[in-house]
Amino acid sequence: MADKKSMDAAKEEAHTSKKTVTKKVRQEKGIKNKKDNKTGESQVCIHDDRPVEEILADIEDVIKKLSDDEISLEDSIKTYENGMMLMAGVKSRLDKAQRQIIILENKYTKKSDKKDKTVDDDFADSFKNDISDKETEVD
Repeated sequence: MADKKSMDAAKEEAHTSKKTVTKKVRQEKGIKNKKDNKTGESQVCIHDDRPVEEILADIEDVIKKLSDDEISLEDSIKTYENGMMLMAGVKSRLDKAQRQIIILENKYTKKSDKKDKTVDDDFADSFKNDISDKETEVD
């Protein structure tokens, strides 16, 4: 019985140690989980202060490395994961930039421009006008 308890304690300690190491590595790399507001799914977000162009160059290096026939399966998986994390970080930054652009567009457009109709509204209005024109022709 004592051996089983000590084995269980050792397993628990190893599991806790692994969690701590994983947490430290994630912090060092700036990896965070973020919940998607639309789907509710957890997404990985990478915080990387380098310019997007540098990160994209790293992604190109990942692609080249994965194309190499000499790379082992284990290295392929690690390299692929690294590439996916880089892509998630770039996507996050591009999404943020897009939101900033929308905010700036809304801020600096004229108030009358904000009331402009969308393409769908224009199409619906033209369709209504066509129908009303045809109704007056029939009368």
